[in-house]
Formats: sequence, C-alpha cells, structure tokens
Amino acid sequence: ISVYYSVSDDGLEAVESGSSHSEVLDYVGVENVVPKTFSSANGLVSLESLYKWNPEAILLTSEAAYETVMSDKAWSVLDAVKNKRVYLLSANPYPLIDRPTSIQRLLGIYLIDALLYGNVDLAVEKTIEYYELFYHYSLDNDEAMSILGLK
Repeated sequence: ISVYYSVSDDGLEAVESGSSHSEVLDYVGVENVVPKTFSSANGLVSLESLYKWNPEAILLTSEAAYETVMSDKAWSVLDAVKNKRVYLLSANPYPLIDRPTSIQRLLGIYLIDALLYGNVDLAVEKTIEYYELFYHYSLDNDEAMSILGLK
C-alpha cells in the first residue's frame, strides 16, 4: 500500500522516506510516496506532487488537516480520498508513529497494520501487552482501542 504521511495542520508537510519519523511505515512494509531524496524546506509538498504520487492511503496527525483533506475538492481526486482511506492518527496520550521517536513506535507498527490491513484484534492485544510490560498497567479492550484511536 502506498502511503502519504503528514504532520501539519494543512496536510502539506510531509514525512519523507528514510527519516527516523517514517521508520514505522518501513517496519509495516508500506511504501512512503515521499521519496528519500525529496528536498523542500521543512518537508513542504504541493498538491501537484501529491497528484503525481497518488497515495492509496493518507495518514494525518492534525484534525484540521483531516477536515481539509476530507472536504476540499482539491484533495478529492486522490485515490486515498476517493476510497475513504484517510486516517486521523490518535495522539492519546501522544502520537504512536514518530513523535517522539521512542518505544511507543512499537504500538505504531500495530496501529498502522490495523488501519491499513484490518488487524485490529492484534493491535488491541499488543497494546494491552505493551502497557502491562512497560507501564505495569492493565488495560481493557476499550481502553486499548481508545489509545489506538480505533474507537
């Protein structure tokens, strides 16, 4: 699955391939459409670049970006939008993909797997295990779903 991942409120600040912030995507085995050699100030991309890359899924960290992508006609031509594969990533209690680049990215792997491939039960199971192992806290399924933003 080809994926575009953005961390800005307008959806146009990209996380490029090969960066520490895109490692979770590599671990899951998806293709980050933003090339490693992409060089723009602060990772800014244009809609024209997105049209060229035409990702199958879009991952966003900002609710404002999600609302824009889902409602702005300029974004509607992308396959990810047409096929309703635009995902607002949970930041509860913090983003699981890359910020900070820390141990929580283990959960990010399962989250992306759940979103893109439907392995929700595995993501919930691993989240419960993770919280028990690292925080000595027992989650129930609903809490795990909430943390993952799958509820």
